Amino acid sequence: NKEKEFAWMDSEEEDAAPKSPKKSSRRRSRSRRRRSKSSSEEKPVRLEEVQSLGQMAKLAPSLQKRLKRGDLRAKELCEVVAALVRSKFFDGDLFEILANELRRAFNRRSLSPGEI
Repeated sequence: NKEKEFAWMDSEEEDAAPKSPKKSSRRRSRSRRRRSKSSSEEKPVRLEEVQSLGQMAKLAPSLQKRLKRGDLRAKELCEVVAALVRSKFFDGDLFEILANELRRAFNRRSLSPGEI
């Protein structure tokens, strides 16, 4: 019964003639290399231009570092919030650091609730 169950896997076609190397699989692997190479070489999008989750995910580590150092001005903090909303990106650690920086900006009066 097992033989019949997997009989479709045995192809007489394979036994009939040896096949030449697959050209189509070579083409596919070349195009995959090109795509992966080009996607890894893509420049990160500017914060104001972020639209997708993937774009935000690429920017998140550098943003987190800049937030920890306190390198972002009030306007940039607003841009971070807007980019997070547009991309629907969620990272608890990033949000915690961002919340602290926003709080500091409010306390310094360099940012008002209406600006966000």
